[in-house]
Amino acid sequence: MNDIIVISDTHFGAGKNNLERESAFLDLLKEQRGKDIVLLGDIFDFWIEYKSAIYRRYFNVLCGISRFIDEGGRVYFVPGNHDFYSTEFLAEIGMEVRYRGITVEWKNKKVYMHHGDIFSRKGRFNRFFYGNPFTRFVFKMFHPNIGLQLASMVSKTSYKKPVRGKVAIPQGIRELFKDYDIVITGHTHTAGILEIGSGKYYINAGEWLFGKSYVEITEKMIAIREGRNIIASIDEHSML
Repeated sequence: MNDIIVISDTHFGAGKNNLERESAFLDLLKEQRGKDIVLLGDIFDFWIEYKSAIYRRYFNVLCGISRFIDEGGRVYFVPGNHDFYSTEFLAEIGMEVRYRGITVEWKNKKVYMHHGDIFSRKGRFNRFFYGNPFTRFVFKMFHPNIGLQLASMVSKTSYKKPVRGKVAIPQGIRELFKDYDIVITGHTHTAGILEIGSGKYYINAGEWLFGKSYVEITEKMIAIREGRNIIASIDEHSML
């Protein structure tokens, strides 16, 4: 198994520190050459594809991802509630789009990764309302300058700083432990590891508006990192 880096809720395009976060993300891609990258949703604060227009504030990030792929890396994209609308262009630059999430094995345990919003009624409704063909058709009738401004207003990204250590299982996630041993999501912006039962764990990858946390899966352990610092982890002994 290749080492895997899981990143969620960077919300590029939002926040006063957007350029600084972009730079940190591109540096991380350079540091993690040879590993698999899983982008676990809400990488973009909003993602709307037009036939002949791309939001220019995402240009550096898209180029960095494309370069990582061209150099032999693999990037999986699991759409979040801010960037699920259309992903054809992301696939064109080499990302492997997985709407249903990703399942891998670690220490003979099943690990499932998804953004996490669809496991609540509110999340499913929002995806239906904003993502159904009629809404998308009406939205794309606007000029991109207007459409992107409207999307920015609707986005409503949370700028409230999450409290470390307050990780909780989001609504609907607990049912997944019938089929999986470890579940990794984003969405709630609170990085942490929570033991559910004997050998079962919920992991939240956190966010990049404040903390720049990410999950690293290696042969030895699964850890949440901020930069080089490990803030929480589990290893093979934890699974016994």
